[in-house]
Amino acid sequence: MIAKQLKELRARDKITQEDLAEALSLERSSIGKYESPTKPVTPPADVLLRIADYFHVSIDYLVGRTKSRRSRIIKIDNLRLF
Repeated sequence: MIAKQLKELRARDKITQEDLAEALSLERSSIGKYESPTKPVTPPADVLLRIADYFHVSIDYLVGRTKSRRSRIIKIDNLRLF
């Protein structure tokens, strides 16, 4: 799922693989592997975080766990830990 999401995010922002790789301090070939339609490679956790931060989306969105681009923050009042 990362392949489709990443490609769509790049297209939305009109960013090339080269531009994204440079912004994230990665090789362009790494971005190509993450976007591969036949054998996509899942980025390591630290790279997923950087991609999510760059595009202002959640990791859950990147990996296809949600269609919402934003993280949900749940506020819990009066939380007690025992």
